[in-house]
Amino acid sequence: MASDRKNLGLMDIFVNPMKVTLKQFFKSTFGKPTTVMYPLEKRDPPPTYRGMNAVIWDLCIGCGICGEVCPNKCLKMKPVDLSDEEKDNAWYGSHVAKKKSVAERPAINFGHCMFCGFCEDYCPTGAMTMTDFYELADTNREALIYPARSMKVDLEESPTLPLTNFMMESPALNAETCIGCSKCVDNCPTNCIIMDEGAVNKELKSGKVRNIENPFFDYTICIGCSTCVKVCPASCLHMEPISTSSSSGLTISVPESEA
Repeated sequence: MASDRKNLGLMDIFVNPMKVTLKQFFKSTFGKPTTVMYPLEKRDPPPTYRGMNAVIWDLCIGCGICGEVCPNKCLKMKPVDLSDEEKDNAWYGSHVAKKKSVAERPAINFGHCMFCGFCEDYCPTGAMTMTDFYELADTNREALIYPARSMKVDLEESPTLPLTNFMMESPALNAETCIGCSKCVDNCPTNCIIMDEGAVNKELKSGKVRNIENPFFDYTICIGCSTCVKVCPASCLHMEPISTSSSSGLTISVPESEA
C-alpha cells in the first residue's frame, strides 16, 4: 500500500478528484433537479410501484389466502355487513356460504406492511390489487390500521379469467375418519364441495346401517385456500400438491409393492 501511494502523481491526487467534484457541481447547479418541491410537486411512480392495497369487493370471495401468505401477518380477515347490492354483485355467490352468516373481507395494518405484493400475486380472483398511492404517513400507529371497507374499490369491468389455484395445493380426504358433518361444504368460499355417498358404512345402535357421506371436490374452481381443512372437526382433510391429489379428493392408499 505504501509503495502504491508513492507512485501516485499530481493528476491522481488533485486533478482527477477535482474533475469529479466539478462535474457533480455543474450537474447539480445547471442540470435537472434531483428532488422536487414535495408536497407541492409530486412525481409519478414507476409502472411497477407497489403502494396502498385496494380490494375489488365484487371479486373478493373471502377465502383468506392473502392473510395466509402475508409474511408480516399484517393482513386479517374481518367480518363485514354487505348491502343487498353488494351481495348481488358478489362473484360466485360468495357473500355468504350457507351457514356462514357474515361475509369477511381483508383489513391491513400498513404500519407492519412491507409492500411485498404477495397478497396480490396469490389472490385467486384478482380482487386484491396494489395501487400507486404512497401517502400513508400518519401521527399515530392506530391510524395505519385500515378497516376492510376503507380499501374497497368498484369493479370497472367483468372478469374474463377463471379462478386460479396459485397455492398449487388441493384438499385430500381420509374417508375412514370422516364423520360426514358437511362443515367443509358450508364454509367453502367457492362452493366447490358437495356431499355424496361415501366409502364407509356405520352401524347404528338400532342395528340399521347408515352410509357416511364424504365431500367431493370440483378442482376446476378449488383455489387451495385450505378453509375446509381448518374447519374440519375430525381432522380428516389435509392439503396435497396438485400433482399427487386424486380427482375425487379421496386419499388413495399406495400398495406396498409400489411404496
